[in-house]
Amino acid sequence: MVSLGFESQIVVVIGLCLVSSYLLNLVLNKKFKLPLMIAPLIVGLLLNYNFFDYRYLVPDFRTVISVFANMGVAVVLFFIGLKVDLRYMKDLSRSASVIALSSGLIPFLLGSAATFLYTGNLFESLFVGVALAITAEEVSVGILDELKMLKKRIGQLILDAGIIGDIFEISIIALLGILIRYNSMQGSALFTMLLEIGVFLAVILLMRYFVIDMLLRIAEKTKRGFDYFGVALITLLVMTVASELLNFSMVLGALLAGILLKDKLVKDKLYYEEYQITEALEVFNFGIFHPIIFIWIGLSIDFSIIYNNIGFGLLLTFLALGGKLLGSVFGNYLVNEPASEGMLIGWGLNARGATGLFALLIAKNVGLVSLGVFSAIVFMALVTTIISPVVFKMLAMKGYGIVNHANHYKAHRHRKKVGIV
Repeated sequence: MVSLGFESQIVVVIGLCLVSSYLLNLVLNKKFKLPLMIAPLIVGLLLNYNFFDYRYLVPDFRTVISVFANMGVAVVLFFIGLKVDLRYMKDLSRSASVIALSSGLIPFLLGSAATFLYTGNLFESLFVGVALAITAEEVSVGILDELKMLKKRIGQLILDAGIIGDIFEISIIALLGILIRYNSMQGSALFTMLLEIGVFLAVILLMRYFVIDMLLRIAEKTKRGFDYFGVALITLLVMTVASELLNFSMVLGALLAGILLKDKLVKDKLYYEEYQITEALEVFNFGIFHPIIFIWIGLSIDFSIIYNNIGFGLLLTFLALGGKLLGSVFGNYLVNEPASEGMLIGWGLNARGATGLFALLIAKNVGLVSLGVFSAIVFMALVTTIISPVVFKMLAMKGYGIVNHANHYKAHRHRKKVGIV
């Protein structure tokens, strides 16, 4: 069979990936309320299993996916940086902060300790710990919205946990960029390293206080909405190229690009412009790059490696589920709330976030994480993200853990008055 030309292969590969992911998502998301990451991940796993040999028609299939996935990672990390708004940190309640931190810290410690005992590699252990700590609260948000619970205590705590989760996401990406830079230091002169750090800091300051400001003023004069999207792409391009050339990896540059642009937009109160950029990037991200990245993750998995590491994968899954539940119950205990509510919050936070998988994919590609550990993490993320929303919805519909806090407060005061507590 004659294979297609490279240009035609790009059209076929991207079309196949997007259409198959979209059709599978219609079933999984609407019927089971599973997050958008599941469908393309399954597509990638099926393609990797070679149910049919597509290589005759599109021999450059993996090359095309790899190129678009790497572009997508940069766009996704830029989007993460752009949506992080630390102004809301001061508005978090004490209860939300304690529960979010407890439900993140306990699985982080459990995952890091287990991985260190299994591999003896500190860097791998840290990445795995963060992968267990990060949550995909958007899975539960859809169910909360369906059950009209977003404005109740459960909903607010899960939403607030997402803000805390943003800190974890930023931390793992920054750590990844620093570790990649550390690996490139071997054999490099100290002067060269310091020079590269100085140049990178200069680029950051130049972008924040001159280039972005100039681009936004130009876009403001044209009065065309798509020009603001152009500002975002230029910022992303400059920061990723500079970061890559200076050996900090594109991941750090892409994240910083989003943070710098967000800071400028917020400081100048350009909220409508921020909305335009975010909306355009969201379509760009979830419509094209997000499914391709997860298909690439699925293609990166070797079933034999999963089978050989199934014990470790099951252990991480147990620690991920148990760590979130234990952390949420313990956090609720610290703020004098019932354990049943903490259990429900724990299931609401138990689906695993996509950002951790993105970072681990990059870490695997640069040799910081082994394929066996990466495969075990993907297994854990897949299982927890399928199980958690099902259990959470079942418990929420039955009213388990949903406390009438007005009556709860009155009962607590009565018990205190008569000397029971």
